[in-house]
Amino acid sequence: MRILTFRFLFVLGVLSFAVGCKLSDEDKETIINVSPEFSLDLFESLGDTRQFQVLIKTVEPQACKNDVIDYSSNKTGNRLLLSLHEIIPTPDCNTGESLVNAEASFGFLENQTYDVEITLKDVLQNLGKLTVSESAYKLELETMDGIELVHHELKRVPANHIWGYVAYENKESSEALALGFINALKGKSSNSYFQVGYYGYFSINDNGQLLMAAAPEFPFSSTFHFKYDGSLADLEQLLASYRDNQNEQAFKIAIYTSDGKEL
Repeated sequence: MRILTFRFLFVLGVLSFAVGCKLSDEDKETIINVSPEFSLDLFESLGDTRQFQVLIKTVEPQACKNDVIDYSSNKTGNRLLLSLHEIIPTPDCNTGESLVNAEASFGFLENQTYDVEITLKDVLQNLGKLTVSESAYKLELETMDGIELVHHELKRVPANHIWGYVAYENKESSEALALGFINALKGKSSNSYFQVGYYGYFSINDNGQLLMAAAPEFPFSSTFHFKYDGSLADLEQLLASYRDNQNEQAFKIAIYTSDGKEL
């Protein structure tokens, strides 16, 4: 009799637990649809006023190239909030698997420490601190549930600096021209102060070499970075002297400045 009573109470307890844990259809959908996850990266948009941004990208390719990431971002005092809601399919699907991107901007940030909250579908919450200084942004998160962070530190491009590349199709006919341009540019500049690390637009490796975030689509290329205190007019004149009579499909030069200009 005692055994039967025990079994009855055990079964009753299991049933009560199952009933108590029953999820509504809405709760089930919220939990099940946490995926896909998002990849985040730090970025500073250069210009007259620098803007701090978080670059958002889906981890998994989406069926439509023009799907949209639904998100919201807000800065209140020293608190930064980024809410990642969902991926919205577009009615006019541009078919083809692709990673979907978005940019969340928080405007100009003073040099101080900010409280950060990153939420995913109002279910997952990640808290942390963003420290802003003259030289870098550093983000430390307590958790990274539903997200991944590509870089924890973004170094800031110092003022009065330039960088870029010379890219070309034919090494035999264009390598000397490319080196000539870089040497001419070096004669108008001085050594740069870029430290090793990630700068958003590019990275500097342990050998001091600049690696463009978006590499030029040429088989051969050389990058450069200098401190430059001269005028843009002088740079444009130098560029024109090397670009003239060159086919841009076979030989291309790009210069970028620390105030957001592309020459």
